[in-house]
Amino acid sequence: MQKTPGLSKLTEAALILGAAMIAFPVSISPAMAQDQSISIYFVGCAAPTGFHGYLARGAEEAGKNLGVNVTYIYPDQLTIPNQVQKIEEAIAAKANGIAVCAFVKDDAYAEVAARSKRT
Repeated sequence: MQKTPGLSKLTEAALILGAAMIAFPVSISPAMAQDQSISIYFVGCAAPTGFHGYLARGAEEAGKNLGVNVTYIYPDQLTIPNQVQKIEEAIAAKANGIAVCAFVKDDAYAEVAARSKRT
């Protein structure tokens, strides 16, 4: 990763995390993406500003590098039901992959994860 003046180590880590959230779960190559349209939804915790802006831009950049479409969505207010609603929105859009910026324990997402496996 090229050094950008003024970025803290935390910011650089956020950018790498954003890219990793897309690159590792999907495990596709740019060549595969050219053969089919691949869509990844990134369900964020907040609007893409500040820290969450770095995550969103990192995910978008990773998507460009892989040749996939990344869509960043987030709830108006950060609550579990609101975030689950956004996850369901990504499922309804038939995304090929969904990355979630989780802010609570994984078991809070168990029900929606189980439903996604049935679709």
